[in-house]
Amino acid sequence: MKRKLLISVLIVAVIGVFAGIAINHLSANEGPPGVDSKLWYPMTERLGLAVRIEPGLAGRMEYIGTLMVKEGEAWRPVYLEGPGPRLRPLQ
Repeated sequence: MKRKLLISVLIVAVIGVFAGIAINHLSANEGPPGVDSKLWYPMTERLGLAVRIEPGLAGRMEYIGTLMVKEGEAWRPVYLEGPGPRLRPLQ
């Protein structure tokens, strides 16, 4: 009787661990609203890459990405600056 109880408790514990991992994985992969889950590439819980596919030159499809960061409950795009002068002229 004790052995059956022990096995039952272990099975429930293992199921609980896997359920927790699955729930955590799903919540970490939730991207910004309006972004298809197939085109969302999470890097961390608060950072990811939203990709869209658009027609480009010569009929080729182009992948265009937007880096997104989560502030509180809202996702915001990140605009990256290319290399250039650090000093701006006085006006």
